[in-house]
Amino acid sequence: MSLTARFAAELSDLVGAPLDAAAREACVALVVDGLAVAVLGAGETGPRLLAEAAFAARCKPVATLIGHGAGTSPAEAARANGAAMHVLDF
Repeated sequence: MSLTARFAAELSDLVGAPLDAAAREACVALVVDGLAVAVLGAGETGPRLLAEAAFAARCKPVATLIGHGAGTSPAEAARANGAAMHVLDF
């Protein structure tokens, strides 16, 4: 079994496992932090250029571009949103 398949199997097993209060609180904090950082990073040059490229591709708008109030394809959104979430790390 590949590393990816093993990782997916581990994640799948976790779906049915209940989270205790501390784990649930940590998960919520991570999601909120990630979204806040993405909103702040969306205006930076790299993520902004990726968002413009996503709009130019004229994909079906089924996924949100964080900080841009519009949608694009899941792949384009993942690219731009991922950049937005990490641009401030650098």
